[in-house]
Amino acid sequence: VPKSFAVHPSGNLYVLDLAARKVLVMTPGGGVRARIDFPTGTEFLSDITVDLKGRVLSVDGVAGIVFALDAGGRRFVPITESLKPYARYPSALTTDSNGRIFLSDRNGSQILVLSHGGGFLGRLSGRGWKDGLLNYPTQVCINRMGQLSVADTLNNRVQVFEVSN
Repeated sequence: VPKSFAVHPSGNLYVLDLAARKVLVMTPGGGVRARIDFPTGTEFLSDITVDLKGRVLSVDGVAGIVFALDAGGRRFVPITESLKPYARYPSALTTDSNGRIFLSDRNGSQILVLSHGGGFLGRLSGRGWKDGLLNYPTQVCINRMGQLSVADTLNNRVQVFEVSN
């Protein structure tokens, strides 16, 4: 049951397989190169991304923990403690060119900003219906110009935020 996927600079595809509780590493030709177990104790990995340097990250929305694939590419290790003091359900993540991590907090209607190492840096937006406010953000992505696009689901729109370096 594929939930999310990300393309690595190598061309490999990283796929969250919920039924198998594994991340599949697939070659550009469609072969399975590796199967990586979800982290021990993980309740639900909700998204996966690859930063510009090729680091693979995933988020457990229930526990509120961000994980990174270890240097050997064999297992996920936590890079944050639980983010529950800051977020209700961090469900999707992306990174910018500086390595900062942006997480959509679906139930909290905000975007969390973390350092490359997982430290909390702040929040963007908040709950509401006016421009600049969010209501159930479900997906995020960022381009090289620092424009963060957010699927603002219950407001029926995509919002774009300028993110400064």
